[in-house]
Amino acid sequence: MEGWREGVKEDKFINRLLYVNAVRLNSLTLSLSHSLTLSLPHSLTLSLSHSHTPSLQNTPSKLTMSTTSNIELHTYLPRFPDEALKEFTEWCIFEQAAAAGYELVPDTKKLEDLEPAYYVEELVDQFVKATRNSIEGGLSILLAGKEADGNALKGIPIVVDFVSLYIKYLAPKGEKNTQPTNEKLAQVAQEQFDKLSEIAKNYGIKM
Repeated sequence: MEGWREGVKEDKFINRLLYVNAVRLNSLTLSLSHSLTLSLPHSLTLSLSHSHTPSLQNTPSKLTMSTTSNIELHTYLPRFPDEALKEFTEWCIFEQAAAAGYELVPDTKKLEDLEPAYYVEELVDQFVKATRNSIEGGLSILLAGKEADGNALKGIPIVVDFVSLYIKYLAPKGEKNTQPTNEKLAQVAQEQFDKLSEIAKNYGIKM
């Protein structure tokens, strides 16, 4: 599966990421409990209909993590150039996620000399691979992926939308978090909005 991203458009990045991690999470949860079943939304499974991989379309969904948040960050992301989205993604991963206990040691060789759009994809890919190997990580991926899919952005904005949502749902389970889940979700969402607003000012973008 290592070469799946080569030549793939950014909006298909989420589809494959969701599918790979749904399979991993389904395998993990079956070994721990028979009470948790997972699914992908219909719009995502359609893009995989010609592959040789099994469909998850008809599996029932029982995702129980709260998704409370009134801030719709995705409505602003298409206004930003790739360089600004790169800056925001770096902050989400290296500062916000790290503060919750999810510290990434990136493979800098893979990030060298990449244009901002490809840099964002590679960095998000590395972060997800480093944090997905748990029930919490897998659930957060599915929640973030389903929400990003529903937000229907295109190109790099959907990747940034996904990773910001992923970190939001992941943060309450971080080892450094001491807040109740709903409070942490609200805090993370507000911090993301504040950071994006700060970047917007530097680029002359109205929020």
